[in-house]
Amino acid sequence: MTATSFGFGRYHNLPHCASIALAACAVACAGDDSSGASNGAAGDSSVSTGAGASTSIGSHAEIREIEIGGATAGSGHGDGGGGAESSGGAGGTSVTASGPLASVTVQVVGLRGTPVSAARVSLGGQSDETDADGVVVFTDVTTPYSAMVGAEGQAYVFTGLHSRAPVLHVTVAPDANRGAIAGTLSGLAAFATAPGARLQSDIVFAADADANFSSGSTADFTVQSRWLGSSSGTLRAIQYEYDTTGPLGGYPLNFLTYGETPADVDAEDVSLSLSPILQHRVEGTISMPAAAVPERVCLQLLFQDGANLQFERFSAEREAFTYQVPSISDAQARFVWYVTYPNSAEVNLIESVGGDTRLDLDVPLPLELAGPEDGANGVSVGTEFGLVDSEPGVHMIQLYSDTSWSAPRITLYLDGEALGLPDLQAVGLELPAGTDYRWTARALRGVGSVDELVEVADYGDGIGCGDPSPTRIRATVSGPARAFTTR
Repeated sequence: MTATSFGFGRYHNLPHCASIALAACAVACAGDDSSGASNGAAGDSSVSTGAGASTSIGSHAEIREIEIGGATAGSGHGDGGGGAESSGGAGGTSVTASGPLASVTVQVVGLRGTPVSAARVSLGGQSDETDADGVVVFTDVTTPYSAMVGAEGQAYVFTGLHSRAPVLHVTVAPDANRGAIAGTLSGLAAFATAPGARLQSDIVFAADADANFSSGSTADFTVQSRWLGSSSGTLRAIQYEYDTTGPLGGYPLNFLTYGETPADVDAEDVSLSLSPILQHRVEGTISMPAAAVPERVCLQLLFQDGANLQFERFSAEREAFTYQVPSISDAQARFVWYVTYPNSAEVNLIESVGGDTRLDLDVPLPLELAGPEDGANGVSVGTEFGLVDSEPGVHMIQLYSDTSWSAPRITLYLDGEALGLPDLQAVGLELPAGTDYRWTARALRGVGSVDELVEVADYGDGIGCGDPSPTRIRATVSGPARAFTTR
């Protein structure tokens, strides 16, 4: 996969925790309900009008049952000790070589990076609950260690950790405030420039790093918003032209005007002036196996305060493509391609762009799953779940039930290819007997280890088109979904 710049002149859902966001997403396994969780998160919007678009993890043969932590844990504070230290990544955590640590400070955060209090964390054979800041401290820890989190009926296991201060993401949606902003747009283009195109204006309000969407085709608008914390933020609007019957299937043909202004929730007379904007072009090719199906492509404009404008095209191209992208100084532009396979596997490719850009993309084959086989019976604690991947890196295995809402959803993060199903009792959960489950595995490309993953800005909501969080995950590759029944 390559990305090069050149001059032109004058821009399925993931499961809950892959998000990868990514940014995310909240990018679904067969039977998965990730879109519901993503839509329920603070910052998702209502649309008013408009039609626009410690265990050693190695090869499968080396797997053994996971022991959460592999070290004694307690409570207390203090700096880590022992082992060579390396600087942390984006999250600022500190990673050490294998050896003893005086303490490990765990923080558990939910969607949008909000602290999760009263989450049960198990590490080193002991467990404790997070405080109001989502933090819990364990002492006398030996690396590498594993940590398990129980929150809102879901379990998350992170293996092979060396970090003194890991940030563990879970798919818990924060409570959001609700309100509305009304006003009038000015400076809108009066006519579309492309034959047969229609005009559309999209509006987003962000307060305290949260995004909310509304659409309208007239100058008067009302944004039904959700927000966290402060009710003051920035109101943004962008106008574009599109043609749902054209070759881009509703993706903007051209971006015309843009504007932003400070605003408060519940304001009723906001005046937002728009001005013409420049755009740049992104073009390239995408190569994929014959069995692959290009479902859609999504452009995200990610603003520094957490706002997110997005534009989608369904039934994306199989070969060459050209898209326009608006030039907005404080927005990161990111494309996500969604590709599926007939066996329910999926691939998501993520590319950030700036200026006129050429992308040459290759869609990989899906992962292969090892055991348990489809339709397996008698699955219990210690059962090995495995995959086959031609590339080393971080993998995520997810287990979920379509038939029982009370059955815990389980997410395993590992650097290897197989892991034994852990005992959930340490975090107050239990694998229910005689329950139908489904499971799949996903590779998170661009992240070298679970240690690095827990330093990513946000991976709890995946990288779906609704996820506003930037992430280092460059692609996700899943295997098919399989069914099993617990003992």
